[in-house]
Amino acid sequence: MATIPSPREFITALVNSLFEAQSTQPTNPKSSQFLTLHALLPSTLLPALDLLDRGLVRKLQISPSICMYLVRSAPPSSSYRSSRQRATESKEFVVTTMGWNCECPTFAYAAYGETGNTQSGKDGQLDLAGAPGDWGGLGISPNVPVCKHLLACYLAEAWPEQLGKSVVVKECSREEAAGWAAGWGST
Repeated sequence: MATIPSPREFITALVNSLFEAQSTQPTNPKSSQFLTLHALLPSTLLPALDLLDRGLVRKLQISPSICMYLVRSAPPSSSYRSSRQRATESKEFVVTTMGWNCECPTFAYAAYGETGNTQSGKDGQLDLAGAPGDWGGLGISPNVPVCKHLLACYLAEAWPEQLGKSVVVKECSREEAAGWAAGWGST
């Protein structure tokens, strides 16, 4: 009897199969797989793709295996404000896919909800449920919180040939990355 995969395993397999199929057959998009992903993540997939399309994702490459993202989240455009005013109102969030974290309030609410409960493993020890590159990163919960910023970064990593093209990559030291994360970098 086959076991039903967890949501973490299912979405990882779906994204991997989608992008593996896309890389071998670029002229035949897997629309049913995108629709499935949209059905599973109805409020985050399209905004995440919009962030990538608008070039609002930057990757800080600290070492070959360590990186973090800075994702600008601009407010909706308005006809009475200038583009300079809108740029100063936007917020930049630090995102890590391996640690599966984003600084935005949407992610915090998805992760902790109204109760603020956290989950831990047996005897207070953390049981890592995932692996680097998996949906949910090295998280401890089978239920994976997500926001548009984190999803955009995950998709850019999963499909660098297409979605990763719009991500600006900057090589930097740990100290410089810490400065960027603290908001000391220039936009």
